[in-house]
Amino acid sequence: MKKRNISILFAAMPLAACGSVDAGHVGIWNNFGQIGQQVAQPGMHGLNPITTSLENMSVQDVPMTGETAIYTRDLQQATVKYNVVTSLNPAFAVQMRTSVGLEWRDKLLPSLIEAAIKDVFGQFNATDAVAQRGTMQQRMIAVVRQRLQQRGVNVSAFQLTNIDYSDAFESAVEQAQVATQQAIAARNQTVRIEELARQRVITARSEAEALTLQANAITSNPAIVQLRAIEKWNGQLPGQMMGGAVPFINVTR
Repeated sequence: MKKRNISILFAAMPLAACGSVDAGHVGIWNNFGQIGQQVAQPGMHGLNPITTSLENMSVQDVPMTGETAIYTRDLQQATVKYNVVTSLNPAFAVQMRTSVGLEWRDKLLPSLIEAAIKDVFGQFNATDAVAQRGTMQQRMIAVVRQRLQQRGVNVSAFQLTNIDYSDAFESAVEQAQVATQQAIAARNQTVRIEELARQRVITARSEAEALTLQANAITSNPAIVQLRAIEKWNGQLPGQMMGGAVPFINVTR
């Protein structure tokens, strides 16, 4: 009797096994290849190992890097590198498992992200993409987040880490920047010269006005002429004087 009970116990043991779901994951029930509609939360779960398995799907933030070739609106080619941090929305875990599979990150994300990058980048000319990189990146974040959320993927961070244009384009941009700086320097020099000329005109006008005032004063007051002559006289009388007149002395009666 005891041997029979032990046999029944050992026969029932496989039917009482456990499966585990790790922290930061949800469990996907797989019963003879059929995916269950409910997910299991982290912890231990009883299952029949003969018919059922419990698959772990991560719902944690996971960083990812990538790069893709793109074209700007004016058909300049570039290579873009990016960083993105994503996580699976637990509510979409079963759908993601059945439609894409456990390796959904590698299968799904690169194509969605790179398509969003190309669509946004294609709205900018190459020079605008350089000058308005911050604006362009913000648009990319919005588009990437929208498209991935539709597939049940959350985006917590996105960043363009590098934009590599062709050598010919980068050389053209550098030459344009040099030309711009030279033009600015030339304009500054022109402004400086114009200001100096304006100052000289103001100075000359002031001096002319001062001379005019002096001339008018002298004309209206002859005594000023005599005063100026006295100021310049060295005190010596001429050797011969006509009629005995003494210079600068006006004797009135």
